[in-house]
Amino acid sequence: MTHPLLEHWSEISWHPAPVWFQPESEAALQQLLRGDSGACLLAGNGSKWWLGNPLRPVRYCVDLRSFNRLLEYLPGDLTATVQAGMDLSTLNAVLSERGQTFPVDPPLAYHATVGGIIASGISGPLQQAYGSVRDKVLGMKVMLADGTMVRAGGKVVKNVAGYDLCKLYTASMGTLAIILEITLRVFPAWQREAYFSLPVSDYEEAKARCLELRGLPVRPAGVVCAQSGRPGPCLLVRLHGGRKAVDNQLAGLARRFPAGQVDSSDRIASALASLYDDPSPLRLRAESLLSSMVEAARKIERAIPVVSSLLDFSSRRCCFAAAAASPEALGAVREDLRHSHTALIIEKAPLALKRQIDVWGSARGDLPLARKIKSALDPHGRFNPGIYVADI
Repeated sequence: MTHPLLEHWSEISWHPAPVWFQPESEAALQQLLRGDSGACLLAGNGSKWWLGNPLRPVRYCVDLRSFNRLLEYLPGDLTATVQAGMDLSTLNAVLSERGQTFPVDPPLAYHATVGGIIASGISGPLQQAYGSVRDKVLGMKVMLADGTMVRAGGKVVKNVAGYDLCKLYTASMGTLAIILEITLRVFPAWQREAYFSLPVSDYEEAKARCLELRGLPVRPAGVVCAQSGRPGPCLLVRLHGGRKAVDNQLAGLARRFPAGQVDSSDRIASALASLYDDPSPLRLRAESLLSSMVEAARKIERAIPVVSSLLDFSSRRCCFAAAAASPEALGAVREDLRHSHTALIIEKAPLALKRQIDVWGSARGDLPLARKIKSALDPHGRFNPGIYVADI
């Protein structure tokens, strides 16, 4: 047995592949960290193997998929504590038995573990209705590089005094600690889900229609503009809620936008899956203000040969699959975007390109603070070395 990450090793690092290690207990993991000083690649299902800078040498690929249990579930408190290796689909199957759900839809969510979702910190269109991934983390148990166990947060909403360390571990790409357990805020499941699509002439019209939705009695659970070749861009709206409320919202959309149509399936999920399943060698993500999204998308498409795109107005992210781009072209468009307060992240690229440009962008003013935090929690750089900003 091995790990999916190792199957892509030649695209992740130019150093020798690590030894696969799958601990069956926290004690076994502690024994490894305390008995060996080697660096570790931390892995869940490996669904986002393409994300990050090239790894520096690592001795072990630490497979956390054995930590996959539901530890505590309190439906009345709307909380659940799970081990980090539990699949999101498994968690939601358990929650659905009590009419509840953990509403996140980051890229490739159907392949992801809960810990991987928290570590990458990427939210999807459901963020508009339910908040970001970070908003739904109440507590954690983590293991530091010397094997020390640390708990942060708690098991109820609004119980944290002082700095919430859960916010620090979320989206840290596994560079600070091994996430072992997470206490999550869960939500009542929706009774009805409906979908509406509206053809638009361009991104500008899509943004205008999105802003128009704010003036209607509609509460979307996702609004995106997707484009992949012809027939052209389309604004996709997803609705969640009670049956009567969703039916009323859907009827209102049909009256206001007669050129649109009610869809029988979730085209937002399909568009997101299609973009991330695209075999193109380059994938970009621009994080922006809503007011700057269209301008940012236009700048990227003028500079880079884009194959398909998705403007997620819900989480204010633009995603693009592209055929190729030079580091000079990426650097130039990144600098251009910086003036409109937009960050360009290179999510996926050939290893040769990653060796020439930081996929996360140029260093910011808070980089010294980030280095101090890394040094305090992982002083020898053992966890996922090099994968994060500025070789952290």
